[in-house]
Amino acid sequence: MKTVLLTSCNSYLGYSFAKKFLSEGFKVIGTYRNMNPRVKLLQDRFPKSFEAFTVDLGIYEDFLNLPTQIDYILHNSATFPWIDVTNEEAIVCNVDGTLNLAKWIEYKKISIKVFILISTLSIFGQVDEQILDEDCQKKSENIYGVTKHLSELIVREEVSAVKKFTIRLPVVLGYSAHRAWIPEAVRKLKKNETVHIFNSDNKYNSLTTDFQLTNFTSNLFSHSENYNSMDVNIGSSQAIKIIEIVQLLRSELNSKSELIETESDSGTYLINNKKAESIGYSPPPVIDALHYYVNSL
Repeated sequence: MKTVLLTSCNSYLGYSFAKKFLSEGFKVIGTYRNMNPRVKLLQDRFPKSFEAFTVDLGIYEDFLNLPTQIDYILHNSATFPWIDVTNEEAIVCNVDGTLNLAKWIEYKKISIKVFILISTLSIFGQVDEQILDEDCQKKSENIYGVTKHLSELIVREEVSAVKKFTIRLPVVLGYSAHRAWIPEAVRKLKKNETVHIFNSDNKYNSLTTDFQLTNFTSNLFSHSENYNSMDVNIGSSQAIKIIEIVQLLRSELNSKSELIETESDSGTYLINNKKAESIGYSPPPVIDALHYYVNSL
């Protein structure tokens, strides 16, 4: 049985990754800093193929308690500065945590077949181009984008693995999506609150679903011999206008919210998925992703 080390198995995406890998026959070693019901659900459902360990990524010694019979690693951990999260905590998790993981792999001489880093499109900062591809300049000025860019560089230079992939995420839609404009719009629509829409006539495809993302990563583990190591941006296909996105959500949720269109100084861009598609990613059409999201609520 092939074994995956999955960091932050207690997060929304971590739980989604774990379920996918376990259902496809992988053994999963999950790490978490704080126990929550998701970890308990995985332990109860997969008692023979799932193990969980308390690991604070910022403390190197915590890694020394982990099993070393690992074939694959999915480094999913990330901390976003928020109301109750400091910039220091983001730096410790995103940068120090990645350094400690690389150090542990080297110290234990673990032979990793595939290492996948979950990153973010935030590393690009304010995007001036109409089409965002992997060659665009990385110029984030916020702590989250800068620290995730540093984590990419650490993986590139410090992690030893046969194949390495970095996946830069847009908004990921699913049952527990949060901290993004579409989940926030849905929250307001469900309460029949006013929704302000920026750049309403611009087309948008900066989203995917947890279903497409977990399928993508599982495919990379199972068929890595078919692909070269690379960093990719992912999004959806068949972009539609931002106003059409919100109108669809309002209709699907039977909301009575008023929609107010507002101009913004910050523009929007479209994601070029071609590089990700070359290594097995299937971008969902925007409308399909929105229906999937609504049905997951």
